[in-house]
Amino acid sequence: MSSLATAAEAARETSVTAGITLRLRVPTRLQMQRIVSKAGDFIAAQEPILLASIMGWSGVNASAIVPDMDGELPFSVDLITHVLDAYPAAADAAYNKVIDEFAKRREKTEAASKN
Repeated sequence: MSSLATAAEAARETSVTAGITLRLRVPTRLQMQRIVSKAGDFIAAQEPILLASIMGWSGVNASAIVPDMDGELPFSVDLITHVLDAYPAAADAAYNKVIDEFAKRREKTEAASKN
């Protein structure tokens, strides 16, 4: 990936903390349109938007997912739904953060295109 592409990806990254910290990457407008179109409507797209946005986490107790397991759970795409189920406040906060950041980015992009 070129340094410009890397910078563009990094510019869309944010995080949210609600019991655990979730590292997020806000979808581009095209990605968001694709997700919503595939889901059929915006309500049905909530879960796929959230799942596509999570890039990492910290503070996830392994015992929240597997009761007899100790320590912090390392990030794994395969475990995202389990973590969100175990930490519903983090899931809600992350979804709201993604939507808020998407709206802010869209406003900035539209304002810049008018100049």
